[in-house]
Amino acid sequence: MSRRNSNWTRLAKAAVTGVLVLGLIYLYHRGEQKKSWQAVQGSVGGKRISPAYATQVMGSHLVWKAEYRVGYEVAGHEYSAWADSGVRGDSETDVQLRLTKVRSCWVRYKPEQPEISVASCQ
Repeated sequence: MSRRNSNWTRLAKAAVTGVLVLGLIYLYHRGEQKKSWQAVQGSVGGKRISPAYATQVMGSHLVWKAEYRVGYEVAGHEYSAWADSGVRGDSETDVQLRLTKVRSCWVRYKPEQPEISVASCQ
């Protein structure tokens, strides 16, 4: 193996090692951030059906989605967030008919800023 190829091999190994170390640091930091979020049970206070996206292949086509408004309480203060139902359809009526009764909703929020949250329902 020539000296030039040997240098490139070392450089490639160093680059891969650097990327892996940065990835591990990122994952550790992300995990620490997730730990700092708290979870509380929420309740559905409403729903909305709105356009999710449109496509324009041989004419336009609009896809609709449903979301639930989830209310939650932190330290005596009330907040709300929107949770995606996962239901999509070709019309508002189609989405409305496919919605099922929600069993439970959970909200993850930042304790220092409870209005920053992510809601999910099942």
